[in-house]
Amino acid sequence: MNQLYDVITTKYNFPLPEVVKFRVSAYPTQIRPFRSFPQVKNLHLDMSVDKVKLEFIKLLPTILKCFPNVEAPTINLTSKHDSADDDIPLLNEVYQFFETADFHAKVKIDYQEKVYVDANSNRFNDLKNLGFEANVVYADLSIVKAFPKVHLTHSVELIIAQDLSRYVSYGYYSGQYGVRWDENDAYLDYGDSGSEYDPF
Repeated sequence: MNQLYDVITTKYNFPLPEVVKFRVSAYPTQIRPFRSFPQVKNLHLDMSVDKVKLEFIKLLPTILKCFPNVEAPTINLTSKHDSADDDIPLLNEVYQFFETADFHAKVKIDYQEKVYVDANSNRFNDLKNLGFEANVVYADLSIVKAFPKVHLTHSVELIIAQDLSRYVSYGYYSGQYGVRWDENDAYLDYGDSGSEYDPF
């Protein structure tokens, strides 16, 4: 898995500092921790995955219990994936799990998600129906949820895959591009400066 997995499943006895940060780039769906680290007071997990798996989300309480004296663990979770039919049902299941999750301490989770969709996607409206609010400035949607043991901030950036070669010929593009939209319009990101041009 990564350093986190190696640490909590090792049979060897070694100390950790009071402040610990782990980077997680892959995850298992089953885990049997062997170790507890009561000396850790401050824990941060920086997780980057293709797509969130409910099986792993359900392991988070078990993982965090390996650090019993951490009072306010934080998790930064980023994912980047293609749109799929199970995205919204999966999201509802994740939220339902957080509603009753048995964390030993209140957890702060910042979840940033990038989803590649086609031009006819209804994902924007699907997220709005779940309570997401559109952020016109940053061309994304976000929601804040306060569960009994989890404070979650979830941001979703929708990226449309389109052929934008006609804008390259007019000098509107250099570097990587993407198309994003809000309720009323679409924007072409171009160049390294992060500036925008409205091609529509």
